Amino acid sequence: MSIDATDADATKTRLNEVQDLQKVMGYTLANATDPDHRHHLPDEWGAEFRRLGTRQIGWEPGQWNKPYGYQVLGGLLRYGNYDSRFLTPIAEHITQLHKKDPYFFLSNKPVGSPDTYGFNPAGELGTGNDPLNSVLEALGHSPEASEKFFTGTPTAYNEDGTV
Repeated sequence: MSIDATDADATKTRLNEVQDLQKVMGYTLANATDPDHRHHLPDEWGAEFRRLGTRQIGWEPGQWNKPYGYQVLGGLLRYGNYDSRFLTPIAEHITQLHKKDPYFFLSNKPVGSPDTYGFNPAGELGTGNDPLNSVLEALGHSPEASEKFFTGTPTAYNEDGTV
């Protein structure tokens, strides 16, 4: 849906609807991953997000330049106050991947196209191709996760998201 919404032929109405959907999904994920809420996802979801973060996701047979899981997730992380138990490990993993290879996520971007996939339909603070921008935005409105990320002892992660 975000591809269709950010395409040059997309209507303003479709773009606005996808932007709203992305925001609602971000707030929903923030609530669903907070163990203090009555209805929440199990802790294993964080590990699964880290595992899928470096996997390419395709939706068409023979598709080239498939986006990575963190690129897709990044658009949602831009909205909501995330629990530190969910967000901090993801932020640590993304920043470690970025430090190891700053172009890891950008290497799958089609040449000559700034934003083919519409990771960030709002268009604010980057295209979303580099999930580092998205996770820093998430830390900016998740104070407890931000404090733990910047002051705590980081956990080292392998490329596949395992400790």
